[in-house]
Amino acid sequence: MRLAFGTFLGLPDPVKFMGDASYVDTRYRVDPPAALTAEVDCRIVGSNFALDWGAWEFLGR
Repeated sequence: MRLAFGTFLGLPDPVKFMGDASYVDTRYRVDPPAALTAEVDCRIVGSNFALDWGAWEFLGR
């Protein structure tokens, strides 16, 4: 992901994009089994997180 975005932005060293920052850091810790990926031919083509906030459940877009 660092390489992809760093290259897209034209950085001199694309692998250093975002330094040591986390990709996802939410107010609520995400349950790992609730992290979903969509794959086509063994390649990730999408991802999402499902969250359960009490009586409400959210699936982001």
